[in-house]
Amino acid sequence: MSNKYKFFSVLFIILLLFFVGSTAVEKQNTNSLVTSIESIMPQKIKNILKNTIFILPTLKKKINYQEERLKKITQKNVDLKKKL
Repeated sequence: MSNKYKFFSVLFIILLLFFVGSTAVEKQNTNSLVTSIESIMPQKIKNILKNTIFILPTLKKKINYQEERLKKITQKNVDLKKKL
């Protein structure tokens, strides 16, 4: 095998693992492949990966949740001001 073939093979595998991992972290598409991979891995390793490699999808999810919560609180605040 040539070095070019090895490089692209490793790159493809890394990208595939990252895609599967980010999908599993975001819980958008839990298909049988992702579920089987999750069931094999110990919980401690999942937590380490979630807090290191896949931190961006996790943070995006938290940011979206906080923004929605802030909108609801702001709307409640506006409604209360109108009542006064």
